Amino acid sequence: MNELVKIRSGQWELSGVVHAPASTLRRRIGVVLLHENYNSRFGTHRMFVQVAQALSEAGFFVLRYDNRGMCDSPGMNELTFDDRVADAQAAAEFFRNEYGLESIFFWGLCMGAAVAVHSAVKMGRQAPQGVMLCSLLADPRDAALPQTGYGASTARLAEGFSKGNLAKKILRLFTDSTYRKNVGLFGKALLKRFSTRQPELQRLQKKIGQLAQLLRQYNGPMVLLFGDKDPCWAHFQERVNPDDKLGLANKAIAPQFVLLKDGDHTFSSMQQTQQMVQWTVEWAEALRDRVPAQFELSKTGETRGISTTSVAG
Repeated sequence: MNELVKIRSGQWELSGVVHAPASTLRRRIGVVLLHENYNSRFGTHRMFVQVAQALSEAGFFVLRYDNRGMCDSPGMNELTFDDRVADAQAAAEFFRNEYGLESIFFWGLCMGAAVAVHSAVKMGRQAPQGVMLCSLLADPRDAALPQTGYGASTARLAEGFSKGNLAKKILRLFTDSTYRKNVGLFGKALLKRFSTRQPELQRLQKKIGQLAQLLRQYNGPMVLLFGDKDPCWAHFQERVNPDDKLGLANKAIAPQFVLLKDGDHTFSSMQQTQQMVQWTVEWAEALRDRVPAQFELSKTGETRGISTTSVAG
């Protein structure tokens, strides 16, 4: 059963939907889904619907919502990172109180995962009792303002440059009009980014730069799930936590890292999405009756690094 809800966050009203389970099984647990998009009705395309439906069928309450001033949430707002964090806290408080939940978990994707970490630490004793971070944006150099289109044009250009040798890449500029257009968009975005002061981008990068320390501070069970082809995974290993410099493996509850073979940043194929949803449900079910004790997902696979489980495609 789905129920449309209104959530108060300061002076703002957030629109959302709650997926209520047919049966709560043993405990009333809620999962708050935090999406990455700047402007997206209750989350990214059907991915968030699939995650919510699967969790609801497994006996969890699930909340999806729009940030202040976005989509069905009334008003106009530039939506800063701090706004996102405030909205996440307000949504969690509403969800817990309105539905009489014993515990809540956070599930975030990309920027939503970064918001989940900031919010979880800031909430103190009211923090979620588990977080699942998918395609976590943790390197400040990956942060971009969606208003500029920088991230999108960079991704398109990177995809083009990954194919063929240098001569072929240059040839594409003359033979592929779509690619040529993307190069132009990329150039304009770069020019805009570096020719003008962007204090909002600097503030966002500062917030993303704080994630390394916050990952150490959060003491609850945590899973970080990446596609092994996702640049955010490579950057996490190479720039944010090389050789586990954050000491995550030594935490009282060490986070588990899960890699989806050939997975990309948004799990765009049907198979990748299904794998991600399957891991999400297993994570929540494993955690349901074992918070705050250490837990371990039942699947096995090749393990390397710090508790990294690699899942074949």
